[in-house]
Amino acid sequence: MYGVRKLIVADYDIIEPSNLNRQILYTESNVGKEKINVLSEKIHKYNSDVQVVPISIKVSSVEELEKIVAEYGSIDFIVKAIDTPIDIIKIVNQFAVSHKISYISGGFNGCYLIIDNIYIPTIGSCFGCRNINKDINKYTLSDKTKWPTTPEMPAILGGIMTNLIIKIFLGCYNEILIDNAYVYNMRNHALSQEKYVLENGECPICKKNNKVKDNNIRAKTFIRSLCFCLLSGGVAFLSAIGQFTVIGTQLIVLFLGIIFAIYYAYYNKNIQTSLENIVWLFSSFEILFLLVNFRTFIQLPVDIFICMIIFLMLWIFIMLGIVCLSYYITLLFGKEA
Repeated sequence: MYGVRKLIVADYDIIEPSNLNRQILYTESNVGKEKINVLSEKIHKYNSDVQVVPISIKVSSVEELEKIVAEYGSIDFIVKAIDTPIDIIKIVNQFAVSHKISYISGGFNGCYLIIDNIYIPTIGSCFGCRNINKDINKYTLSDKTKWPTTPEMPAILGGIMTNLIIKIFLGCYNEILIDNAYVYNMRNHALSQEKYVLENGECPICKKNNKVKDNNIRAKTFIRSLCFCLLSGGVAFLSAIGQFTVIGTQLIVLFLGIIFAIYYAYYNKNIQTSLENIVWLFSSFEILFLLVNFRTFIQLPVDIFICMIIFLMLWIFIMLGIVCLSYYITLLFGKEA
């Protein structure tokens, strides 16, 4: 089927009664037998032209994969569907990159069916390119879940993976979201994609030089600073022309600052920056507030008051200019301010 004429199946597990509810190729008569042998027989019954090579092995190193290639010939594609050992994806990735072989990786995480790695040489990024915890510690990962593996989960995941594999075989790369993980949620049956966060610089595995664009981060920083300038100046201006009382103005700024800080901390997981934002907001506000309310304390004439308002607006524009300048200097030198 699909033109595949040779399959190398590597596994070491035997069929247990608990497998029968979700692995439809096995029956009660197969319990106690090696999965690879039963699977080979079933595939041969579906298509006798397909050569199935069963290998009873627990893959735990790149060297073991090298032995398989040395004994059984070259490999065109790898489907990783095992979850042990914990660092198996690193092993497969290193082997695939060294031999320039495409691969796909999938598995379960509770109620989520995840295709977390799709590697196509010279097109996509490998697992080593991703900005994640490089040191996988078996004591920090749990093999327990509150969501059981139900019969339909392997079928759904296998169907999605098969569809992606065929597209890779046919070269339909424009129909595949490169450097994305596919996530199927069993709770609401929604299929979503999550973009990989890549490590900036040269990958130690595939040697690809990933130039991570952080323009979005800089843009968000710029917009946030811009909003602070406008908010500080605007509130102070309204206070100066008598729209708010002194206490009312301070309460409004306090409320807006706290709301923004909570929002920023929740979505960006950065409490320190949120606290800095509040300090930034209040310091700007207090300076402007003292300037525009100077007339109230010393009974300035209207013309002088107008000059103060002009000075206020100039102050705001100076602040905006500093923000814009720092933003473009940051872009120029490639460092985030």
